[in-house]
Amino acid sequence: MNVVDLFAGCGGMSLGFHLAGNKTLLASEKDEWASETYKANHSGTKVITGDICLVKDWRDHVGNKNVDGVIGGPPCQGFSLSGNRDKSDPRNSLFMEFIRCVKELQPKFFVMENVPGLLSM
Repeated sequence: MNVVDLFAGCGGMSLGFHLAGNKTLLASEKDEWASETYKANHSGTKVITGDICLVKDWRDHVGNKNVDGVIGGPPCQGFSLSGNRDKSDPRNSLFMEFIRCVKELQPKFFVMENVPGLLSM
């Protein structure tokens, strides 16, 4: 199956999906160092380095390839039970970008890793 990895970091979730027999078509990561590490470890994957909010159309980046799944872990520092639970943290709304990607690509499944505090804030 083909997947898209959002908030990909250095590629741990992609690696797990790869080991399970899947192919990551596209990854998105804002942090430049993490993105460079991702590229070094996943040479067959197209990587977008930058703000996920600036991606206008996800289909432009995957072309006519079938996307079976969207995976990723949006930032959770602002609502983590072990953190400050800062309602004004600008990262709090980034999970909506994950949802936007799922709506646009209409995959068969998605896996969004996060923390219980997401539901209570």
